[in-house]
Amino acid sequence: MAIQHTVPATNLHEKSVQQKLNAMGLHTSIITPTVGDVVAGDVLFVPTEIKNAVASPGGYAILSSILMTDKSGGDFGYDLYFFSSNVGPAANGGTDEWSQVLNNPFENNNEDTLFHLDNFLAVAGLAGGVAYGNDSRVFQLTGLTIPVKAAPGSTSIWVGCEARDNSAQSDGDMKFRFTFLQD
Repeated sequence: MAIQHTVPATNLHEKSVQQKLNAMGLHTSIITPTVGDVVAGDVLFVPTEIKNAVASPGGYAILSSILMTDKSGGDFGYDLYFFSSNVGPAANGGTDEWSQVLNNPFENNNEDTLFHLDNFLAVAGLAGGVAYGNDSRVFQLTGLTIPVKAAPGSTSIWVGCEARDNSAQSDGDMKFRFTFLQD
């Protein structure tokens, strides 16, 4: 005997893309990760929580923009890695795997340790920052359409970072603003 599932009907197919987007709200989250001096290819910061990235526990959102300010002023490149939860086996303390490689070469580590693919969402690169103020830079990615999903029971996602270049930051030098389209 086959089991039949009844799915409630929606009228989303009757709405235009613009109507769907108009029904969504924008949410921004700001984080200031713990960073340090690194050389190219090192982990700059371990996965850090982006609270309320999605509107409902275990839900989805669209990452639409990333803005980063960097007081250190160098025109460095960065790769941001997004996860649906605090990566790593719970038995090993979540981000412990990333913590062990903080300020150490990223590429020398077992990717199974750093990326639990059932938690991995996306990667985004930042480069070519614009100088502003005294020795500071701003980096921006707009027009993104990256789907993200929080873990069951959570509204947060997580972001970690690898430095592409030698980089000399101090804690508080870097701030990120992530903008999400939420339904």
